[in-house]
Amino acid sequence: MTKQKNLPTLERATNTEVEKAAEDYRAKRDTRMAAMKPEAEAKTKLLDLMKAHKLKDYRYEAENGDGESVEFQVERESKESVKVKTAKEDDDSSPESEEVE
Repeated sequence: MTKQKNLPTLERATNTEVEKAAEDYRAKRDTRMAAMKPEAEAKTKLLDLMKAHKLKDYRYEAENGDGESVEFQVERESKESVKVKTAKEDDDSSPESEEVE
């Protein structure tokens, strides 16, 4: 089947500025999505380890991106989610780890 020619009045309008911006966005989105896959795999591994050790909460000390020693807290938010964040300085009352059944 041969391609039908476009009629002059029915040609698709083009805007190279919009197309360039769309391609730039698409490239950045694809890069971000590709970078998220290893993060999601690492999060799943962490969640599985928290479940295997029956931990709901875990605190540890490590260096942050600036080389400073910071206390981090790992929380199991639900059976399918986990969150890692810096622990609040004034929250000294929480146990280092808490077992759940």
